[in-house]
Amino acid sequence: MKGVLALSIGFVGSGFFIYFGLALPWVLGSILACAVASLLGASLQLPGAWRGYAMAALGVVLGSSFTAETAQLVPQWLPTLSVMLLITVLYSFLSYQLLKRWSGMDSLTSLFAAVPGGLSVVSAIADAYNADTRRIALSHSARLVALLSLTPILLHYIGGYELGNPPTPTESSESTQLSWDHLHLIGCGLGGGFSPKR
Repeated sequence: MKGVLALSIGFVGSGFFIYFGLALPWVLGSILACAVASLLGASLQLPGAWRGYAMAALGVVLGSSFTAETAQLVPQWLPTLSVMLLITVLYSFLSYQLLKRWSGMDSLTSLFAAVPGGLSVVSAIADAYNADTRRIALSHSARLVALLSLTPILLHYIGGYELGNPPTPTESSESTQLSWDHLHLIGCGLGGGFSPKR
C-alpha cells in the first residue's frame, strides 16, 4: 500500500535514534532514514489523507501544552515576543532573497523554504500550493539539525549552563492507564481532523 514503505523506514530511523539516545527521534530519525532511502533510489510517497491525520495529532499535542498559567504570562513576554517577531520578519525576507537568487528554487518554493516555521505545518501548506515540498523539507530539516546541534554548544560554552543527561521516563499507573484527559484529547483531535471544510 502507498505510504507503508515510507512509514516503515521512518520507524526504523526513529528506533535507531531512540536506541542511541539522540534528540527528537520521531522527527530527525525518520527524516534521516527517509532521506537516505530516497538518495539510494527508493520512491517514497504518502497518501494525502495521512498528512491530515498527522496534523490533527500535532495540533492536539501543541494545543494541550497551553494552560491558563501560560495565558497569564503572555503580557510579561510582549517585549520579547515583539523583538522575536521583528527578527523573524527580517530573517524570512533575507532568506527568501538568498534562496530565490542562488538556490535555483522558484519564488513560491523559496518563500516556504525561508519561513522559520514548523516543518510539518509549512510542508502541508506548501503541498496545498503545489510548491516543491521535498526541497522545502530539506531546507527546514537542515535548519532544525543545525539548531539542535549548535544550541547545546552555545548554552554550555557561552551561557555557562551544565547540560546533564535527560531524565529517564518511568512507568506508573497514572501514565499507563487511559484517563478522561486522554479521551478528551482524542476527541479534540477527531473533532478538529474531521470538521467540515469551508
